[in-house]
Amino acid sequence: MLARSALLAFSLLILVGLLGLWWTLTKDQGSPALPDRESVLAANYSEEAFRNEATSDDLLEFARSELFTIREAHPSSAMAWNALGDFHLRTSNSAEAEKAWKQSLEFDRSNVEALFGLANIAFEAGDYDKSAALCESIQAMDSHNPRVPLLLADTYLNQNKPQLAALTLEQHIASEQTSVKALEMLGSAHVRLQNYDEAIDVLQAALGFDPNSTKALYEIAQAYRRKKDSENATKYLEQFQELSKEQAESTSNEAQQFVDRDHAVSVTSQVLADLAVAYRVLGDNTACEDKLLRALKLQPDRLAWLQLLLTVYQDQKKSWESIDVLKRLAELEPQNVDHLLAIGGLYSELEQPELVVEYFRKAINLSPDDPRCVQAKKIIDQQLND
Repeated sequence: MLARSALLAFSLLILVGLLGLWWTLTKDQGSPALPDRESVLAANYSEEAFRNEATSDDLLEFARSELFTIREAHPSSAMAWNALGDFHLRTSNSAEAEKAWKQSLEFDRSNVEALFGLANIAFEAGDYDKSAALCESIQAMDSHNPRVPLLLADTYLNQNKPQLAALTLEQHIASEQTSVKALEMLGSAHVRLQNYDEAIDVLQAALGFDPNSTKALYEIAQAYRRKKDSENATKYLEQFQELSKEQAESTSNEAQQFVDRDHAVSVTSQVLADLAVAYRVLGDNTACEDKLLRALKLQPDRLAWLQLLLTVYQDQKKSWESIDVLKRLAELEPQNVDHLLAIGGLYSELEQPELVVEYFRKAINLSPDDPRCVQAKKIIDQQLND
């Protein structure tokens, strides 16, 4: 879903676009020729990391070189050090990750990303008191950060504070889009609180999202066992054991090589996206765009990165590039009418009446009762019938 500010901007763009459509359709002249161009998302890169045969080592070495470049150019950028910390944590180097995040805090004491990274490290080290304290300090600064409640609840569970964990998770689920992990942990908290019926309901919901959740299968088996329902306890325990066995068997050497490369792709693309945000804060939109395009080359379906790239192009009034990104968003979110209306509005600015009508009609077909679509249909029908 587009951010609220982007939605408001697009609503204004659509209104302008409708006026542009009216002007264009009433002119007895042809449309400007469409430029001979490829989508910006189709760009290819020469580095080894972007070749099909690139190994996990190639990918991670590229990530390291990108991190080195920004720190050399901007050594006091807190966000550049955040990106380095995240890279080290994802590559299982907690000591270097901790150093990077502490360095980041030297430049920005209220740096939520660095504090969250240090909370993660404390959690993995078993220092749950420190992890909880860091999470609570982050919440005081950024009460709407959706990642903190999950780590905090996990910390409470490890501190044997299931009541606090359940409360934290229930508040999180009520205010954010739920996740399998949140439901798994809430189910576990209810099992510990001996709220077995509540636990079963929550864990069933988790399995509805992910039938292969071994955590949910195990916890629901425990809930039924403690309810003295041996039939259901045995059923879910057998499912848990079968699925765990299948997952263990999938870790052959060949499969592990695939997993390693896939992990390297994820790490490298996240580094590039982190650096894009850092460059945007530094005011370098060219570098921001470059890093986002490279990140999306590795992982094309990341909505948040596409939305940030769209914002960059909007700020620079790059209409054709904005259309490229919006078309990709429309593919990934086919039920989101805003993307289609925004494309139509941009084509109107570019005086392409046939494409304006095409995309507005797609929007109308998708959401005929949307007030913007109702208005678009009236204007199209009126102009085409005159």
